[in-house]
Amino acid sequence: MLYPTVTEYSLSGKNKLPLGKTIYSYNINSNTVSPGVAMTPLVADGRDAWRNIKLYSISVYKYQTGSYIPVKSQHFEYSAFITNHIPAAQTYLNWYSPIESQLLNLQLPVNGQDKFPHVSFTIICGGLKLIKETDTLYDDQYTSRKVITSTTYQYEGQHLQPSSSTTIDSRGLNQTRHFWYPFQSGLPGYDATQSSMLSTLTSNNRIGFPVEQKDSTDGVLMHTARQEFRYLGSYPLPGAIYFAHRAGADFKKTEVLAYDNHGHITEQKGDDGVLTSYLWGYNGLYPVAKIIGASYQSAFQLVSDAALNNSSISDQSMRGALDALRTGLPGARIWTYTYLPGIGVTSEQGPDGTLQYYSYDSLGRLISIRDNEGNILETHSYHNVNP
Repeated sequence: MLYPTVTEYSLSGKNKLPLGKTIYSYNINSNTVSPGVAMTPLVADGRDAWRNIKLYSISVYKYQTGSYIPVKSQHFEYSAFITNHIPAAQTYLNWYSPIESQLLNLQLPVNGQDKFPHVSFTIICGGLKLIKETDTLYDDQYTSRKVITSTTYQYEGQHLQPSSSTTIDSRGLNQTRHFWYPFQSGLPGYDATQSSMLSTLTSNNRIGFPVEQKDSTDGVLMHTARQEFRYLGSYPLPGAIYFAHRAGADFKKTEVLAYDNHGHITEQKGDDGVLTSYLWGYNGLYPVAKIIGASYQSAFQLVSDAALNNSSISDQSMRGALDALRTGLPGARIWTYTYLPGIGVTSEQGPDGTLQYYSYDSLGRLISIRDNEGNILETHSYHNVNP
């Protein structure tokens, strides 16, 4: 079931008054299927559905004085990136009425029909590349006043990742962003050890994310960011992120200090030196605590293994086990979470101790968010329309 337009409405939690809406628009075209052979199941299907469903626009509105007022919108343009043409064919053994007495006679056709009709076609392989995004921001008071920002994406080589983007706003300011990926050789700033890790990432086909980025404004270099890696066993995982302003020296912005055996981050440090730690529960599936201002080891020793490794623990029991963090780390800022495994988060408690509860329907879709007094903060309704 495909919808060319999906509208998401926002309502206030207590009285369900409209707050706004978001409209998602899609271009949905039929597959390229040529007529086949009459009276047979043969069709020439190019298998090119990948280029026929596109997110065309996102429009956000606020509700004000009885009507919906535009706030912002995004429009997207794409280009087909074809990687291969594969010749294909299908054949079919026709069935004939026994009256014709030629069921398996392979010598003569019946009523002018071939015994083995066939069709030849080409399967088109490829993907869609986003080539342009236009963002429009409307004035709060006068919707005729708006700021339009246009971003174009450039690509190099046989891959789907952009090599650069160029953004021009309504003032004519030109911002360019260049991207580099693990599979590109000779990246600036990487020593032999880091280059070896990039090769490992490439051999594992982990190539879809940029590892280095340079931002320029009107041709002047403004920022550089570079992701370095560290080994977990023989597996490279993100380590430190280095930044540089203009042509200045690199400095370490953030650094991952430790992972668990599942490859989850357990401790990292920002450029201010403050530690952020994470505890993982439900047998290592979900983050159950985020602690700013304390080490992972000091937090981990406060919560029992039995609670963290119990995939069927109740919400109340998990919250009780995690309360030890708040009493044992009084100087830290702590967020804790409980989950319904396979569905989603069921409760969230912030540094101030306030709770939010999340409820789901039988299909696992979020239907409500409530505060610790049971007041509804958000509701979500789902309406399927027959095509």
